[in-house]
Amino acid sequence: MPGSGGGWLVPGPVSRPTGPALRDGIDVTARGGEPLDPGAKRQGLKGDCPVSDSPAGPERKGPDYLLIGILAGILLGALFGGAFPQTAVHVKFMGDLFIHALMLMVVPLVVASMVVGISNLGDIRTLGAIGARTIGIFLFSTALAVLLGLALVYLIQPGQGLSSGEGLPQAAYRIEGDRLFLEGGARFSRTDYDQRYLLTLADQPVCARLKGRDGSSASSVQVEYWRQWRWLKPWQASAVLGVSEDELWDQVQAGHVEIRELAGRTEIRVLVSQDEEGQKVVPSAQGTGVNLELPVAQRLEGKQRTILDVLVEVLVGLVPTNLFKAMAEAEVLPLILFSLVLGGVLSTMGESGRPVLAVFQGLNDAIMHMVHLLMYTAPLGVFGLIAARLGEAGGWMGFLPELTRLAAYTVTVLAGLGIHSLVTLPVLLILLTRRSPLPFLTGMMPALTTAFSTASSSATLPLTMECLKGKLGVSARTTSFVAPLGATVNMNGTALFQAVAAVFIAQMHEIPLEPVSLFLIFLTATLAAVGAAGIPEAGLVTLVIVLKAAGLPITGITMILVIDWFLDRCRTAVNIWGDAVAAAVVDRFEKAAGPPEDPAEAKAETAG
Repeated sequence: MPGSGGGWLVPGPVSRPTGPALRDGIDVTARGGEPLDPGAKRQGLKGDCPVSDSPAGPERKGPDYLLIGILAGILLGALFGGAFPQTAVHVKFMGDLFIHALMLMVVPLVVASMVVGISNLGDIRTLGAIGARTIGIFLFSTALAVLLGLALVYLIQPGQGLSSGEGLPQAAYRIEGDRLFLEGGARFSRTDYDQRYLLTLADQPVCARLKGRDGSSASSVQVEYWRQWRWLKPWQASAVLGVSEDELWDQVQAGHVEIRELAGRTEIRVLVSQDEEGQKVVPSAQGTGVNLELPVAQRLEGKQRTILDVLVEVLVGLVPTNLFKAMAEAEVLPLILFSLVLGGVLSTMGESGRPVLAVFQGLNDAIMHMVHLLMYTAPLGVFGLIAARLGEAGGWMGFLPELTRLAAYTVTVLAGLGIHSLVTLPVLLILLTRRSPLPFLTGMMPALTTAFSTASSSATLPLTMECLKGKLGVSARTTSFVAPLGATVNMNGTALFQAVAAVFIAQMHEIPLEPVSLFLIFLTATLAAVGAAGIPEAGLVTLVIVLKAAGLPITGITMILVIDWFLDRCRTAVNIWGDAVAAAVVDRFEKAAGPPEDPAEAKAETAG
């Protein structure tokens, strides 16, 4: 069957010949029939870059038109989405098609590449060594990112001057339609309260979300519509909340929903927009006591978990009840474990396992060729993603004011991501691999720009693996092991963001952090990144874990949601860059340890 670089893959004999072209029974030969020397250097390239295992073949010098196209897509998408937001949202389908096509490649690529990579380890006992090195560099780089984030957030103090709300329990108020007026000389301390804040009345079971900053002043605020707290039967509450009764009881058990027993009847307290007669909620025209606060963001309701919950969930999720369900839901970790075991078993089966390994090798090469073809559409897909997302944010007129308001927080996060990307990781690359960071960064740019556009490590995985193998000379077996695992558990950028966001929220609420709290933030931000699935905005869910561990209010997350879509893209690119550096480090140690040992040979030597 056609192989990498125009070569051919044919089943080899039972015993391993002495030539370097055979690896575990898979004979890799060039067109002319001469075996490819794994130690040979590419002609026309500088440095000790080994022959690539990628189907792309040797790299050709010249302009990288794919990178140019992706960068053009990002720029044009930003311009179009910022200037014409209402029109830009209609090109979202282009980005959706691109992401769906990338995700389509993830499952077969992970399974095929992991099976081939594990079988290429030779002696399966070396799996422990490569696994220990991989997890070690993942944890070390993530811990450095968290420490950097904590240092910067304490230096810049981005949460100072921002408000989590205020209470005026003695202030008299008057309500006219959708506007509340303070009376008797009472005043709000700020005039920039917007739709993120919730207005509650102290003497009525009524509340409302503010309409926007334009409707706020020192003596009045404008609301969207009034809602009231009501006690409903469980089936009514589940209908109002839009969840099943099982999900409702899960929220009750977690303490997120209030419940009571009245006259032998169970009732759930929920917030509704209609009164008992089914009419629009209209509060009393006058009263005393108002409160402005940040509510829990709707997307975070019911997702408050502890770090133990996440680690147990990850551990249990490694063994799914249905492998095909895990494939359908793109759950990468269980697929990695299954492929790891399958590859290890096939490598010990001798002659009967070689045809199966050849099939997986061919499938791996075919998927990579499909990735190459898909990359021709990357500029259009990137354009659609950026334009539509900026359009949903209201264009430049809607996004820039929010960015300005949270400028200190944004600068802190971006500074941390920039220092980690341009200083910390390159230093690790130089010290541990002796490679120059600039060529390495250039080789990874197609994957990094795609990560920025998609905000998904999993969707970027096919391109990450292609850049590592085809452009940077990282061995196929190291790439096949490190890249899929890194896309799931190695989240340098996400961990840094969580550390910054947690301290930012503490500063905004004027909560002093003791050394114990800081240590908990450091520990949970490092470990919670393992539970941050490689999908957009998963870091927000794991941020809840960090806040709960440190005893901080999760309502503060509401403040940063408006601009998080942008920061999410930035930290995803850093996540991919961290995966790439980790792969290079592990590959250097693997090569230093020598070529993989054939299990059959080792057994024969022991018997002799």
